[in-house]
Amino acid sequence: MGHGMPQVVVKKVVGVLFLEAAKITLDHLAEHRMRESAGEGSGSGLARYYGEIRHLRDFLTRSVAGAAEQVTLELSAYDTALLVAALRRHHEVLDDKLVADVLMTPDEKLLAQRKRHLLGDWAYELATMPILELPLPTINVVSTGAVRALRTRISGKSYQRPVGDAVASTPGGSTAPEGDANQLRPPSRIISGSMLAAEGGRRSAVSAGIPSIPGLWEEGAAVPDATPLGLFHPRTMRDPRLRALAQLDLASLERALQVNDHRVALVMLASILEAITIDHANGVRQQLALSGGPESWNLAKLLEICMGDAFEAASRQTLQLLVNAPNLLRPAMQMTSPIVVTAALMQQALEFTRLVARTLGFASDSSRDQPGPDAAPAC
Repeated sequence: MGHGMPQVVVKKVVGVLFLEAAKITLDHLAEHRMRESAGEGSGSGLARYYGEIRHLRDFLTRSVAGAAEQVTLELSAYDTALLVAALRRHHEVLDDKLVADVLMTPDEKLLAQRKRHLLGDWAYELATMPILELPLPTINVVSTGAVRALRTRISGKSYQRPVGDAVASTPGGSTAPEGDANQLRPPSRIISGSMLAAEGGRRSAVSAGIPSIPGLWEEGAAVPDATPLGLFHPRTMRDPRLRALAQLDLASLERALQVNDHRVALVMLASILEAITIDHANGVRQQLALSGGPESWNLAKLLEICMGDAFEAASRQTLQLLVNAPNLLRPAMQMTSPIVVTAALMQQALEFTRLVARTLGFASDSSRDQPGPDAAPAC
């Protein structure tokens, strides 16, 4: 950690969350180190990792303490890998708490969910190969799918660009986002931490501080000309962040179908369907009288409204299958209410998603930059 290293610039609230993750991870390493010493275990490298995480914690403490609104972190590739490991550990701790702690108040639960979401996004954003795995025991989690989903996201990430590209700067050397701080041009790393602000979820999740993926979540990023599976072209989506997520999910969907993994394919398709529904609804928020963020919306009902007469009652079962698809990643749910995804069900879901994309105005080619109003239903 020093001058000349790549920079990551974040809001102070995000820097505090990084520090919290380092502290929790350090506590776990200390506890496990004591247990190993008592059992005369050796060879796991706990002492080395303890020293490195402690060094990271001290660095984050100094950085956060000396910051007003933004925290500038100069991290080496290995320091970044350590930070990602800490973020993943904190993410897992919060996931376990959300499941096991029945005494949490609604406000505490909401804050924990937002923290977990932000930790996952930053772990994904900063992760590079190879992923550093700390020699710590896995926390026993009654899976909500969040930990498993993060692991899947990271393992499927494209690592074409190095972590920690320097932030865009003005001639005077100060960071200078153009326009909205959440839509910075590459290779900016200035990220809004307002997701943890006391706004009670009043802002949309897609505009509330989700980190940008270099080369994907910025306006003007290159989007392949191919239209995977003939569903729709990602470039016809309005929001660059949703566009990037859909692009990644389309690629994952295609890979899953190539090996006949209908379970994973359905989960990816459900994510794609959610992305285009949110993207369309955000463009007509006033007409729909929508409030709060997308996480509070009833997406199934919203989709029926937006599709209008194009939505057929016979499609409701397929829509419900897609809405419940995330449960495929939850072992606890599969034990009580197993879902078996056949090739026929998968084909049905694909055809339904094509219909939705076409009805909501998402083109199957790149001839339009955004969905045309003539193609979208009046909702």
